Parts: sequence; structure tokens; C-alpha cells
Amino acid sequence: MIKGSPVKRCAILADPRNSEMAVTLDQARDEVQKHLDDLGIISEVFFGIPPQEIHPHPDTDIFLVLGGDGTMIFFAGPLSHLEIPFFGINYGNVGFMMNSIKHGLLNPLKKLHEGHFSCWDFPLLEVDAHDHSGQVHHGLGLNDIYLQRMTVQTCKINVSI
Repeated sequence: MIKGSPVKRCAILADPRNSEMAVTLDQARDEVQKHLDDLGIISEVFFGIPPQEIHPHPDTDIFLVLGGDGTMIFFAGPLSHLEIPFFGINYGNVGFMMNSIKHGLLNPLKKLHEGHFSCWDFPLLEVDAHDHSGQVHHGLGLNDIYLQRMTVQTCKINVSI
């Protein structure tokens, strides 16, 4: 994706595990797809698909994330290797990382269509964790990484920055 270029193809991401949000996200997905079709933007939907099973079209310009900051974080780490920018539309509670739809959904989608948006690079946090059997677990996180011990014993943590 070249900065300032109009979006021609996007992948819509949503994680409807919360049953109360599932209905809202279903409606949002349908409305977003209608507007994208009207704008001539090709879209494919990954709704409730685990990040490791998401394989967008090679010409995908942007990931369009429907939800809140938690949804953005849920997808950003595991999909960052694809080097496709993320654009969030807030259907969550806080939405610091998301674009607002208080003036209508069409407004942010038009900005994508016209290439009137900015991209910021955020470094990902990387973690290698060793479990009690010595197996290494590798992960990436955006914003934060959560660690939890696997037994009732205390855990030993070494942090390097």
C-alpha cells in the first residue's frame, strides 16, 4: 500500500466471540460491505476466523477491523508479517486506535476510497516464554503482552528491552 493511494481492495476483520457484540458486528459487516460495493472497493470478509487462518488476497491494500481496541490488538500481532496496514472502525467501548462513526460510517470509508488517511508504524512487542517443561512459546503483541503462570508456583520473569 502506497501512502496516500486510494484503497481498491480490503479484507474485513471482526471477532464476534462476545455474543452481545455478534449481532452488532453482523449488521456492521453488512453495512460496510454495501458501502464498499457502492464505492467500488473489493472486499473479502474474515468474520470470526482465527488470525492464523486468515489468508487475504495478495492485492489486499488494507485490513478493515470492525470492533474496538481489543479487536485491533487481537489481529495486529498475528497478521503483522503480511505488512498490510490496519484501519479500525470503532464498534467497541473505547476505541483509542479506531476511527469513529459518530458522523456516519460512510465518512471513514470514503477517506479510504480517496486515499485520505495516514499510516503510523507501531513497534510490536515480542515475547519468548518458556513453560515448565522447557517448551518455548513465541508471540507478538501490540500495546501490551499478558503473562500468566501455568502452575500455582511463582514464576520467574526476565524482561529485556
